[in-house]
Amino acid sequence: MPGYKDWIDAIDIKVDYFSAFMKAWIAFNAWYNFSGEVPSGSDKDCIEYIAGQTNRFKTYMMNLINAEDADGSAYRENIAKLHGALLHAAITTQEYIGVRQSVSFAEVAVKNANTLTRKDYYQHHYECSRGRGKTKTVVTVKSTGASVFSFEL
Repeated sequence: MPGYKDWIDAIDIKVDYFSAFMKAWIAFNAWYNFSGEVPSGSDKDCIEYIAGQTNRFKTYMMNLINAEDADGSAYRENIAKLHGALLHAAITTQEYIGVRQSVSFAEVAVKNANTLTRKDYYQHHYECSRGRGKTKTVVTVKSTGASVFSFEL
């Protein structure tokens, strides 16, 4: 199984963004876990809190993005270069039904775009739905509509 260095070499990116990202993420993660400014929770919860509230990190980043000096210009230029590199660094998937698909910063190959499936089997109606990051399964009795099983993942 190839390591991330093999992926870096295969997609011809001149900068090792993975290592740079990991170094930045470790520092960022340590800040929001131990600063006392961000309530504890999952990474997603913490990032949503940081994005939605005023805090030192958000203020610093917004000031840097909006700065009209050389630092602000260099930061915006580097973000644009990173975005461009990510857009052009697509990974081609294995064949799926005879088609090779690409995964990139802008597009993800999805095998099954169905968000709702229904099926009747004997006396029961089965329904599976996907949405907002959740999968829900409900089984009902066809004759009465009474729910006999419900599960959300």
